[in-house]
Amino acid sequence: MSKHVKIAVFFAVLAIVIMSFTERYLTLGYWFKSLIKLVVFGSLIVLYSRYTHRSIKDTINLKFRLPGKKLFIVMILVYLIVIAAYFIFKDQLNLEALKNSLFSKEQLTRDNFYWVFIYIIVINSFLEESFFRGFLFNSFKKNSMLLTGYLFASLMFAIYHIGIISSWFNPLVFVTAMIGLLGAGIMLQYIEERYDNLLASYLVHSFANIAINTIGTFMILA
Repeated sequence: MSKHVKIAVFFAVLAIVIMSFTERYLTLGYWFKSLIKLVVFGSLIVLYSRYTHRSIKDTINLKFRLPGKKLFIVMILVYLIVIAAYFIFKDQLNLEALKNSLFSKEQLTRDNFYWVFIYIIVINSFLEESFFRGFLFNSFKKNSMLLTGYLFASLMFAIYHIGIISSWFNPLVFVTAMIGLLGAGIMLQYIEERYDNLLASYLVHSFANIAINTIGTFMILA
């Protein structure tokens, strides 16, 4: 394993530890936790960029060109799959815990949740793609460790979300959700690699979050 990959692995584990601690032990609203995430993810990407003597754009493999019409179909399918999954597993969700997490822990209200959801779709999606797909996955890919990159980056992506979703499901559905997150990470990495552009996986991730926020909107307004 090259020094570049070792540094990337260390940065990824460090980020997960910091964000898990923040989620589990710090009583902060969504905006404060988002600021911590922005600083942690962003600073580690910048440090890795400096260490490897690459531009940030090259580090996260961001190219300013639209991926093509086929990706739009994938985006719509992802939206529909997330909505369908909600209706399939709705009765297994701990809706009370989910609402409590949104209103109490995350300090969402009927007045501010629109801004939070816009942030999740536009900025948070890009931040996660930049870190997990752009920086982490591509650090393996550029060192000819493609399969390891697929497994490790998608695993980190799934572990990162454990602290957020662990109280929403019963144990069986939680395991299913984690497998789904692993699959989502692999799919997003495949899209990023297929189009050789972070913008492609970012757009798909955004549409997944649009679906999640559609469900969240109905729950909050109910």
